[in-house]
Amino acid sequence: MKTKQILLILGIYLLIITSIRLIWVTWKFPPPHPNATLGTIDLTTWDFSSNQAITLNGEWEFYTHSFYMNDDENPSSPRKSDYIHVPSNWGQTLNPAGHSPIGYGSYRLLIHIHANEKQLLGIRVPPIPTSSELYINGQLLAYSGTPGKDIDSSTARKVPYYANFYPEGETIEVVIQVANYYDYFNGGLTSPVLIGTGQAIEKNVWYSRSMQMIVCAVLLIHAFYACLLLFIGDSWTIKLLSADRQHHYLDSYR
Repeated sequence: MKTKQILLILGIYLLIITSIRLIWVTWKFPPPHPNATLGTIDLTTWDFSSNQAITLNGEWEFYTHSFYMNDDENPSSPRKSDYIHVPSNWGQTLNPAGHSPIGYGSYRLLIHIHANEKQLLGIRVPPIPTSSELYINGQLLAYSGTPGKDIDSSTARKVPYYANFYPEGETIEVVIQVANYYDYFNGGLTSPVLIGTGQAIEKNVWYSRSMQMIVCAVLLIHAFYACLLLFIGDSWTIKLLSADRQHHYLDSYR
């Protein structure tokens, strides 16, 4: 194959890959919306009926070495919280001295919505190292693994999950309790949390799973192609060696 043909095929391949990437970024990029500030986010003017999932990025309340929904030894005393930016590695906030991501804590966010918002909503939690629980308005709706205050009481599982719910009132309380005793590099909410209608969240989940299946299929095709080239290459090598030996054998009798 000539050099020009190789460069043409390579250029077409890069163009296709770049186009797919641009389409993916455009589709995944959330529309303009407010960010969380000091543990609250105002979505009273957001139109959930657009069926687009948006991120809950910004400042969340953060309770270091505390499970907000379980630590009720002194319910009358005010809870002390910091603020942490989501998404980010929680090491600096969880352990200011050594920035270690090992430990446990709770994220809390108050979402203000329109009083007439009654349709089914959903929240999608990304993979969190290495266990987490999602509470909506005080109710445990979904989890990944079992967060504990030590490694013995914690069960590690790092997978994304989501939960659907009907809003009650004008405020939604979101609490995510997290524990990490296995990942020594990252911890906490290092990827965005999404909110939208139940349909929008399920569409996001379906798209994510579809992309993973496509990537797996592409990798399998490449693996099959590589094995095929290896097999064909070995076959041609054997044929060339056999032909060369026959040639030398005939030459010896001349």
